[in-house]
Amino acid sequence: MARGLAALKGTPAVPILVAVALMTGLAIGLRQSIGLFMPPAVKDLGIAVADFTLAVAVQNLAWGILQPFAGALADRFGFRPVMLAGAASYCIGLLLLSLATGVVMIILGAGVFVGLALGCTGSGLGLAVA
Repeated sequence: MARGLAALKGTPAVPILVAVALMTGLAIGLRQSIGLFMPPAVKDLGIAVADFTLAVAVQNLAWGILQPFAGALADRFGFRPVMLAGAASYCIGLLLLSLATGVVMIILGAGVFVGLALGCTGSGLGLAVA
């Protein structure tokens, strides 16, 4: 135990833990609130509820499939670049979702890009950093 604490002596542990908690909270919080976009998307875009829930299913699949690859990339290049790429993917996904004109953009935005972002910023990498 003393060896582990000695390794942390020069590391600013509290800012790292606060940043990881903030990033994980934002990532999971945004994912949980995507369902709030369903009624306006269904009404304004004229899509079916099943189309929107397909995007959420794609998001869950992308998150699960891409998370091990994000971990491997973090081992190779470090946590910071992978998590920053995840944050950028979140921005792209939410931008595509906000500009969506049909089902394909919703699946790409809320599904693929947000799923990729969750793989890079979600609980798996957050717990590894902490």
